[in-house]
Amino acid sequence: MSADGASAKEDTKADPTAPGNEPVPLEAVQQCLEELLSKENLAEDLFIWHHMNAQMYIPLSVLAAHRKLAELGPGVALDAVIEAAQLSTKLSVDPETLLVRPVLKQRRNTIILHDLPEGVSEDELRDLVRPSPDFGSLSSVRPDVNRTAYIAFDSDESAQAVALWLRTQQLRGSSIRCAIKSEQYMRSFFPAPRVLGTVGLPMAEAAP
Repeated sequence: MSADGASAKEDTKADPTAPGNEPVPLEAVQQCLEELLSKENLAEDLFIWHHMNAQMYIPLSVLAAHRKLAELGPGVALDAVIEAAQLSTKLSVDPETLLVRPVLKQRRNTIILHDLPEGVSEDELRDLVRPSPDFGSLSSVRPDVNRTAYIAFDSDESAQAVALWLRTQQLRGSSIRCAIKSEQYMRSFFPAPRVLGTVGLPMAEAAP
């Protein structure tokens, strides 16, 4: 190959406007980041789960290597990943712009009842809350060990309203002790331990 031909080939490689090297639209990067850090994907994605810390932060430089971002094209730079994360209302970037985590509201839609009478049944608990103004949004009732029970509602507001109402009621002649259950933040994302896939692993890690 002539020197001119080699030079032309190098120029084409270096040209950022050459086919395949165009910058990926920032909106596409943002959408991909939001999908990667969604509750549904976090429950399945071993790559992200492995790199998250206890506060659910993951390094942006690590996330930029995710297979799904790479599939957008070769034009996804780390600066674009950082900018897209900062633009999103569903993601939170740390002050040093090194880490990112999802922004999701913690559910507080479950009431825990304490010191219940021995042997209280699910039907008895349902009858207890039936006269409450938010009974229609009841989703589940579960008696538990140590004379406790959990009553879940479709919304946080309904749970809070019924918790206040229950404190004015009695069960078998005794006052009711209850509180809103604070669900562990990580548990709200991840189901019970199970075998996870390799959804986000780079090719080298995903290969057997």
